[in-house]
Amino acid sequence: MLLLICTYADAYIFGVISHWWRQIVNHAGYNFNRIQLKNKSHIEATYDLTAIAAGAKGKL
Repeated sequence: MLLLICTYADAYIFGVISHWWRQIVNHAGYNFNRIQLKNKSHIEATYDLTAIAAGAKGKL
């Protein structure tokens, strides 16, 4: 039972961190794109990081 609670807590904390990370990446990507006139490679990198975070969250 304790293991289940710990696993749930870890999953919740990881979800919060990945959500927070995604917000930072998206915000940084928006500012960078505004300055660099929408640099395509940076947009792709931002989506890759978001996909990695979403994939990692899905595996828990």
